[in-house]
Amino acid sequence: MKTFLDRLKEYYKIDDFEFNELIKEPSFSSLPSSKRFSNIDKVVEFLKDSIKNNKKILIYGDYDCDGIMSISIIYNMFKKEGFPVGFYIPNREKDGYGLTINNINRFHALGYEVIICVDNGITLIDEINYLNSLGMESVILDHHHALNELPASKYILHPVVSGFGQINMSAGEVCFYLSREFLGYDDEYLCTLAMISTISDLMELKSYNRDLVKIGLKCLKENKYINIMRLLGEDKEIISENIGSFVAPKINAIGRIVNDEKIYGIVRYFATDDENKISARAEWIEEVNEERKLMTFEATNEDYSLFENQNAIIKILDINEGICGLIANKLVSEFNKPVIILTKASNGILKGSIRAKNGFDVNKFFSFSSEYLLSYGGHSMAGGLVLLQKDFDNFSKKFLEYSEHHKFICVEEDFININLNEITKENYYTLSLFGPFGQGNKNPLFKIDNFKTSEFQYSKDKKHIITKVTMNSNLVYFSYDEKINLSKNVSLLGHFSINNYKGYQSCQFIINSFENK
Repeated sequence: MKTFLDRLKEYYKIDDFEFNELIKEPSFSSLPSSKRFSNIDKVVEFLKDSIKNNKKILIYGDYDCDGIMSISIIYNMFKKEGFPVGFYIPNREKDGYGLTINNINRFHALGYEVIICVDNGITLIDEINYLNSLGMESVILDHHHALNELPASKYILHPVVSGFGQINMSAGEVCFYLSREFLGYDDEYLCTLAMISTISDLMELKSYNRDLVKIGLKCLKENKYINIMRLLGEDKEIISENIGSFVAPKINAIGRIVNDEKIYGIVRYFATDDENKISARAEWIEEVNEERKLMTFEATNEDYSLFENQNAIIKILDINEGICGLIANKLVSEFNKPVIILTKASNGILKGSIRAKNGFDVNKFFSFSSEYLLSYGGHSMAGGLVLLQKDFDNFSKKFLEYSEHHKFICVEEDFININLNEITKENYYTLSLFGPFGQGNKNPLFKIDNFKTSEFQYSKDKKHIITKVTMNSNLVYFSYDEKINLSKNVSLLGHFSINNYKGYQSCQFIINSFENK
C-alpha cells in the first residue's frame, strides 16, 4: 500500500511541487496588498478626514456571524485610533436584512453624518440614493452578489467590484484589509476575527482566503484571546472545524433569537479585554446558544409523518424566525428532501427558510414560484423567503410540484482506504498539512474495511462505541446506529480527530457511517 502522504496527495490531485507550495506557512507579508481594492486609498482618506472633522459615524451591519465580526473589526479599528463610533445590529424580524429607509431617517435624526454598511449595501440602490438626498455619506464594505447597477456611494470596497480577485471573501475579510490600510499595520486580533467570519460564511478556503484562515488560526494559537477561547473551550484544538462547530454557531445564535438591546453585547464582547465583562458575557452567549439548541430540538421533534409520502416538507411553526433555517437544515439531512419552514410574522405575512441539496436549485425554484413571493434571496441550496399567509396553499402546491421534477442527486463521496494501525497522531498531523478544511477544501473521508463487530467496546451508558485500537488511538461512534451490529464485519467511514483529555492526547477515528458486509 502507498504511504499515507502519497494517498493524500492523490486524493487532492497534487504533485510534489504543489504539495511543497501548499505547506508553506503564510505570513502577513504573503497576503495580497490591500491596494488590490481599487478604491481603498479613497476610502481610507475619507474615513481619516471624517475623524479629523469629528463627523458622527455609525457602523450598520448584519445579524449573522460574518456581520457581527465585520462590525467588530471596524469598531475596533476606530477604537485603536481613539475615535468613538456608533454601531447598529438590525433586528431580524423588525428590520430584516440591510440598511432601511426607516433606519436612515432614524440615524439622520440622531445626527449621524456617515453610515458604514458592513456585510450589506451593495444592492441598496434606493436606500443609498435617499441617504445621499439627506446630505449623509456612505461607505459600503460588502461581498454579496452585485447587480448591474451599483449604489451611488463614492466609497465601495467589494472583492469583485473593486477588482481584488476572482474568489469571493467574507465581509469580515474585506473589513480586515481596510483595517490594514487604515491602521498602517497588520493587527493579529482583527485578523482572527476575519478568520472566524471566513469560516462561518463558508467562503472557499483557497488562495488568499486559505492563507488568511491559516494566519488567523496561528494568531489565536499564539495569543489565546480569552473571549474567543471561552467560546471555543480550552480543551478544543484550534482548527477550522472547531471554529465552525463551536464558535460561529454561538455568535450566530445571538442574531437568531435575541430581539432587544442586549444584542449589542455581542460586539462589546469582542471589543473589550476586561476579563470580568468577558466572563459575564460569555455566560450569556452560552445561555442563548443553549436556548437556541433547545428551540431547534423541540421544533425538529414535531410530527412530520404527514410528509413521508410527499416529495418535500413545508410547514408553518410557531417559532422564532431566526431558527427556521436551522430546523430546515436538520430536516433536509433527516428526510433527504427539500424543506421549507415558515413562521407567522405580522399582518398576515409568513417568513422562513428553504434548504435543499444537489438537484434542487433554490434560486430556480424562487423564479418558478415568484408570483406568490413578496421577497426572496439565497443561493442554490439555501434561501430566505416572505409570502402572504393567504397564498400558502397555492405556494405549497408549487413547491411540491417543483420537488416532484427536481429530485436530489446522490453524489458519492471519495474516500481513502486505511488500516487500523494508521490511526496515529503522526498521520493526523500529516493530514493537517492539507488544512485548514472547509468549503472548497474538504476534510477527506477515510474507510476501514472488514472490522469485526464483536470487537466493539462501548461507553458505560452503552450509547456510544468507544473502542481502543492502541494505547494512543480509538474508534469512536457517538450515538451509534444499532444496525451496525447486524453483520459480523463492517466497513467504517469517518474522519481523524485529536482528543485532549487532562493534558493527554490521543488520535481518534470518528465514525460517520458504516457499510454492513
